[in-house]
Amino acid sequence: MRGGPTALLLLAACAGPRALRSPVQARAVAVRSARAWLGQRRLTLHGRPLPADCWSLPAAAFGRAGVVLDASSAEALYRKERARGKLFRDRLPRPGDLVFLSSASGHPAHVGLVGEVDRDGTVTVYQRMARGVVAYRMNARHPDEATAPAGGRRWNDGIVDPGGSPRLAGQLFAGYAAVLR
Repeated sequence: MRGGPTALLLLAACAGPRALRSPVQARAVAVRSARAWLGQRRLTLHGRPLPADCWSLPAAAFGRAGVVLDASSAEALYRKERARGKLFRDRLPRPGDLVFLSSASGHPAHVGLVGEVDRDGTVTVYQRMARGVVAYRMNARHPDEATAPAGGRRWNDGIVDPGGSPRLAGQLFAGYAAVLR
């Protein structure tokens, strides 16, 4: 989709009266939707089943808020957000932003939705994986540490990369994207 945030809001306006939301409200609806789907293996949007891939969770969550993510895969969404200048790595995300994880080859392979953001940089990510919608912790500031040295607070959960190797979530971090600001 071309046209930036205005085009997104126009799409939301066309989606019906429930879709007339501010960007803050749309992000909140997306996060609540993702949280509600924890553990679910199948997702639908407007009664239609979505493909069993990671991209379908942000698409369904934002779709509930009346926002269309115009891409058909995590990599396509990454390229789109990069072209729009919405990718970043140098600051904390907001709930409702997207988070991209890379494959072992360094290409963006997965996308999730940022749920909560802690002051220390730890984010809760909602992502659709083979076993369903899951939540995990990721800290891009400390990608190689599972826990904080003081107090043992969890920074990064272990996940399996697309090549099948166990890694810490922060080790796969490729960037955040601000879909709505």
